[in-house]
Amino acid sequence: MLMALGNPSTNTVVKSADLAGRLVPNESVTLLNITTSTTTENFDKIVTLYTSMVAILIYIAICAVREVINVKEQKWHYLIDPANFVSLALYISSAVMVLPSLDGQIHDIQFTASSITVFLAVEAATALAEI
Repeated sequence: MLMALGNPSTNTVVKSADLAGRLVPNESVTLLNITTSTTTENFDKIVTLYTSMVAILIYIAICAVREVINVKEQKWHYLIDPANFVSLALYISSAVMVLPSLDGQIHDIQFTASSITVFLAVEAATALAEI
């Protein structure tokens, strides 16, 4: 027998049907009120999102301090190395990817910054693998 299903979030009585689609008399099934805790799921997603954002921002801050130290040590030689420009662009695009999310909204520029970040991360990893 086939069952016609209703909305699982409410108590619904549905009738059983045979293979031809006809209702079978005196047979009904009550679906249980099954509710999921969307509040808990949303809270978990928000905590994960903000934890990731804070981790990325801390990483960017640490790398920015490292880059400033490199600039002071290497002076003009720092600007000659193209890998440094890739690193700086990676940190800037990562910050642009994360910072607009602090207000709880997603903006179009974040998708562009995300794709640039992924591209630059792959390029940086490839450059490190060649060394």
